[in-house]
Amino acid sequence: MDMGKQTKPVADTTHTASNDGLGAADRYSRQTLFPGIGRAGQEQLGRACVLIVGCGALGTGLANNLARAGVGTLRIADRD
Repeated sequence: MDMGKQTKPVADTTHTASNDGLGAADRYSRQTLFPGIGRAGQEQLGRACVLIVGCGALGTGLANNLARAGVGTLRIADRD
């Protein structure tokens, strides 16, 4: 495998709350009620873009938690 070439993503993983039948307000209602996050914090999470380098045990768990928290864009890079 030539590591100098960029590869295309295997699949389009674009997912928004509008295409799954469950609105963002319902999906993250408990987080918006939490004083440490609130509605403004949840909106900020939705606009966030996060890159995770390495998808071993820690990276997988981190990606799972960030996706469930509502981070808008997750990019995962792994050597394998």
